[in-house]
Amino acid sequence: MIPDTDFSDDSRGVSEVVGFILIFAILVIVLSINQAQIVPSENKQVEFQHNEEVQGQLQDLRNGILETAGTGSTQPVSIKLGTRFPARTIAVNPPPVSGRIETRAVGTPAAITVDNVEAIDPDTADYWNGTPKNFSTTSIVYEADYRVLTGTPNATVYENTVLYNRFESGATLPLTDQILIDGNVITIITINGSLSESGSGSSTVTPRAISGPYSEIAVRNTASDEPINITIPTSLSKEQLTNITDLSQPNIRAITPIAGSDRITVTLEPGTYNLRMAKVGIGADVRATSDDYITVSEKPPSTLAAGENETITLEVRDEFNNPVPGSMVNVTVAGSGIGSISPTPNGTAGESGEVAFEYAAADAFVGSSYQDDIRFWIGSGSTAKQVAWANITVTKTGGNGTDAAYTLQWNRSRIEASGPYLEYYGGNDTIVYDVSADSDTSFDGWVNTTPAQSFVSVDFSTNNSSVVSQFTSSDIQTGSDGEGSTTVGLSTNGVATLLASSTESRDSVTLRVVGVGGGADVIGGTASDLSGTASQSQTFTIDVGDNLKSGEDILIDLSDTDKPGPNKDITYSNPTTSSSGTVSLSGRTVIYSPSGSESAGDIITITLDADAVGNAAKNEDYSVTFSGADGSSSQDTFTVL
Repeated sequence: MIPDTDFSDDSRGVSEVVGFILIFAILVIVLSINQAQIVPSENKQVEFQHNEEVQGQLQDLRNGILETAGTGSTQPVSIKLGTRFPARTIAVNPPPVSGRIETRAVGTPAAITVDNVEAIDPDTADYWNGTPKNFSTTSIVYEADYRVLTGTPNATVYENTVLYNRFESGATLPLTDQILIDGNVITIITINGSLSESGSGSSTVTPRAISGPYSEIAVRNTASDEPINITIPTSLSKEQLTNITDLSQPNIRAITPIAGSDRITVTLEPGTYNLRMAKVGIGADVRATSDDYITVSEKPPSTLAAGENETITLEVRDEFNNPVPGSMVNVTVAGSGIGSISPTPNGTAGESGEVAFEYAAADAFVGSSYQDDIRFWIGSGSTAKQVAWANITVTKTGGNGTDAAYTLQWNRSRIEASGPYLEYYGGNDTIVYDVSADSDTSFDGWVNTTPAQSFVSVDFSTNNSSVVSQFTSSDIQTGSDGEGSTTVGLSTNGVATLLASSTESRDSVTLRVVGVGGGADVIGGTASDLSGTASQSQTFTIDVGDNLKSGEDILIDLSDTDKPGPNKDITYSNPTTSSSGTVSLSGRTVIYSPSGSESAGDIITITLDADAVGNAAKNEDYSVTFSGADGSSSQDTFTVL
């Protein structure tokens, strides 16, 4: 028989169960408190430390941009875009903080405009002549998506040399001051390129000098009633700009917002200022600058004695007034043309952007003095983008020099009279020789002395032996009539300088050869500049070097007018020509179809309707390529002014 057992009063194990439940409850409460309060507090501290760190790194980036502009050195800066929270055994973290840094276009247009600025140096004033100049730029913006931290800026922005925080309320707080205007110093630093990086890790941003280090030029306002205006693109209001920067200087006349454009104009009091400019590249798609103007940096004395030599140094500069190495400077001696210069017909700028020419005054000449006007220019062929001059008077002072008994010159009229295939153009002192109309590839080059002088030894030379193959007599003596000649042999189409010299005088003339058998269809081309307006005409010319047949189309490649990036493309329509052929437009290629009557030496003129309003960046260079059916080609550039 089983005994009757009553467990109702048995309390064995109850305390252990209750204890476990209490401990578990306490643990849950502790973990909940940890997850709800301690973890967010610790994560908030992590985010706060990251915010402090990245703010310092962004200041380093701003300072690196300024250092790059001022010294030309590269200043890599590591930006900690986001952060990760510490690993936790039990508690749960939110996702890592992600940040992003990118370039953003601000303003319509997104460019700094400088107006009513005139350079004090005469050569530089040819370029800085008071007309408005636009310089494209972007802002750099950093944003972070914090999980816990509040009260932080929703963006940190660099623009126009100032770094500031922007909050969701619209308030702004400066991290640095501006150096755009500092007393009588104007510092313009543009940002060029495309940057877009995001994530929770670090990213290295490397500012690099595209144009810099900046040079300093002295400028002034063009007139008392036309003060200097600096218009900047900015996300700041006038009040914010003045509150966070020191733009309340006595030399600042006014600060004026331009409605609807996110741009503000800073107007300066009349006076003399020092202008410093640089272009700093950030990220990808950075565009290099090009040669925009030249200036005589080492001027020769205005007067030389006969037989003296003098160095003339020029500096090639871009739109930011900084040197452009590797650019070609063309030179020719106009005026009397008695002196000589080397190298000729051009020299190449070194790393400093400078190129030196040596001018040699003649030892002997007729009269007591002569003046040479030395012309320097940049640009392809004879098309001058910008010109500089050096004017030198040579005198027979101090016993230097002797009176020449004669002057030697090419007999241009007699050369032209040799046949219908030779034609002289006095406007540019050029003889055009159409070989296709002649029975051979040579002509008689006549010289004469004034007054007539016999037995004068004359030497002949050229600067382009690829065009002029030979002089059958490299030196001759004049006859009793003071005249003499050599046979000039040609080998290809092109341009060359013919030089005739004796012990007492010298003369040069330009020779342009066209029509060498099966020669180049295209030996030159030009494109006119544009302004930032709609419905304007642009003119293109093609220099024909051979007789064209029907079907030998000539193409004008305008693909460079479709530049990457906003506000840089030009649109074209309605092609017309005054020449005998027909012209059409296919995309960005102009097609000229000859009628068959075009001859060597002809100039084909084509006109297009061009629209550059709100599209083409001002002061932007665009290249144009002219191509013939025979593979010949020529290039030119034009600018939106």
